[in-house]
Amino acid sequence: MSNQVKIYNAYTLSFLKEIAIPECRSLTYNDGKIYVTSYSGALDVTTRKGYVARIDTATYATDSCSVGYQPEQMAVYDNKLYVANSGGYRSKLGYDNTVSIIDLSTFKLEKNIKVGINPNKMLISNEGEIFISSLGDYTSAHPSKIFVLNPTTEKVDSINATCGCMSRCGDSIYVCSNDYDYSTWISSPSYHIINTKTHAVVANK
Repeated sequence: MSNQVKIYNAYTLSFLKEIAIPECRSLTYNDGKIYVTSYSGALDVTTRKGYVARIDTATYATDSCSVGYQPEQMAVYDNKLYVANSGGYRSKLGYDNTVSIIDLSTFKLEKNIKVGINPNKMLISNEGEIFISSLGDYTSAHPSKIFVLNPTTEKVDSINATCGCMSRCGDSIYVCSNDYDYSTWISSPSYHIINTKTHAVVANK
């Protein structure tokens, strides 16, 4: 994995700055700040958790907030940062199954909410709900699913649709997945369309 974030001028592509962030994974932007998830460079998967680095785009100053194990994608909603903690290095110990919530006003961890194991991708619907892909443990016993977190009530719903990546257009989420089962070594692609208002799977292929 890469261990740095490189910053370039968007108009000239000239190099501006390199910031060391060990095993950085995903980034998102909000209000003049870049947020980057980091596995924290830890091979000691039993104790050391990952973190979110915050980079000030004006000064390049950085700070960090500890979250769960091996954090992946993030979503910003109502001045809070939601972080999917996969625990991807901990397959033999048990994947992580939490979403960390960070208050962006203080950049402090507010709480963790349980979802499915090995959460990874995130997006926000028009209704303000956070759709989270759970990769499962790559067996038929614990397959991939999609979980839906309501930020207001903190209620979590689940959708029986495997998910490798997803994109939203209007009130529809388009999902594709290459469903892989380590117990059988069988891989099969699948595609779904999900209505964000009802959480119903309206099409499969």
